[in-house]
Amino acid sequence: MINKRKSNLSFNISVEGQDEKIYLMRVQEIINNLPLKYTVNFNIKKDNPTSFVKSNVIGYEKYPFYHIKDFESSENSEFYFSIDECIKAKQLRDILGYKFYYTNICFELWIILHKKLFTSRITNTKDYLKQINQCYNMKIKSFKDLKQESVYKKIVAQIDINDILTAIKNAKHITNNNKINYNISRYKNVEYYKENPSLNLHEFIEFILKEVGYLKIK
Repeated sequence: MINKRKSNLSFNISVEGQDEKIYLMRVQEIINNLPLKYTVNFNIKKDNPTSFVKSNVIGYEKYPFYHIKDFESSENSEFYFSIDECIKAKQLRDILGYKFYYTNICFELWIILHKKLFTSRITNTKDYLKQINQCYNMKIKSFKDLKQESVYKKIVAQIDINDILTAIKNAKHITNNNKINYNISRYKNVEYYKENPSLNLHEFIEFILKEVGYLKIK
């Protein structure tokens, strides 16, 4: 029996740090091992949107671009600068668009949601460390240690497709709760919540799973 060649879908993704890249490469691996019609190719780079667009010469007209950023705080000027950069990047080249996704306070919230629903408000990113250790049976002593590439790879290696679906479900729960309790903020074309926990990253991951045919498009 001859295996049919799968079609490939490409995603151009600029990220804030290596953690997002390590995670997304794990998602790519998971998807490409599923019995689906499509495989995915994540073109990921730790870069700002305008620089990333300029560096992608081949095929940039065919696919939209995506950027992932931590919110951290309402005083974080880099958050708003990144949104501006996405808009500027769209103007630099005639691409299909540049979509912006965030996590508040930081990316570790999204990692935790793969294993549990976490709705507590925190004041420091280090407060996520205890949750990471519990969820992934780790003994990481500091947030600095958590950021080591080898450590992060051990964490995401424990994630499977069911965990991704759990994270999407948990993120939707948080978003629905925020809609009831808080006013949504807007900057340019991006809507977000200043309060944590909050995020819209799950929308991107869910979109990818729909594009490859794992989830039905409603």
